[in-house]
Amino acid sequence: MAKNKKALLWTGGKDCCLVLHLLEKKVDYLVTLVPKDFDDYSFKAHPIYIIKEQAKKLNLPLLFIEVEEPYEEGYKQAFLNLKEKHHIKTIYSGDIEYIGYSNNIIENSCKNNELKFIRPLWKKERMNLMNKLLSYKIQAQITWSNNPDYQNLLVGKVIDKQLIEELKQLPIDLSGEAGEYHTMVVECALFNEKSAN
Repeated sequence: MAKNKKALLWTGGKDCCLVLHLLEKKVDYLVTLVPKDFDDYSFKAHPIYIIKEQAKKLNLPLLFIEVEEPYEEGYKQAFLNLKEKHHIKTIYSGDIEYIGYSNNIIENSCKNNELKFIRPLWKKERMNLMNKLLSYKIQAQITWSNNPDYQNLLVGKVIDKQLIEELKQLPIDLSGEAGEYHTMVVECALFNEKSAN
């Protein structure tokens, strides 16, 4: 059994899907981090049943890893389990910026467990990333916004050239990195392809 496996942190959204395309699907696992005793209602932005369906279409193993409180210790233990039980040595993430607590805690948890942590989209220019989504034909639907004013305006729309122009007119991060909007991928070139590994 290979001892140097690679995993991609998977929310089902556009950024992790873009990373998967950039990696040409060369990962061993998709990993979704969830709080202990989670339920699908807790994941309005990223419904679990859709994440499971995506993994089937990608023909990649999906791991749900529960994270217990206190979260700093919980994340550390979660990544230790990935390393020891699944022989994962490299973690990829779709993070673009440090936004909030979780970005830092994931990076630190990987470091504490001597896991290689790679963020291919880190600090990239937003319009460039949006253009890459379109070039890879990644269809991402907006599922949630942390701003009530944007719920009716954005939720349900699929990111395309027209919507990108609309997003550029709003006082938000174009990629929605601060939670201005969340997405789920409904179609992409990698769905129903065989794994590259």
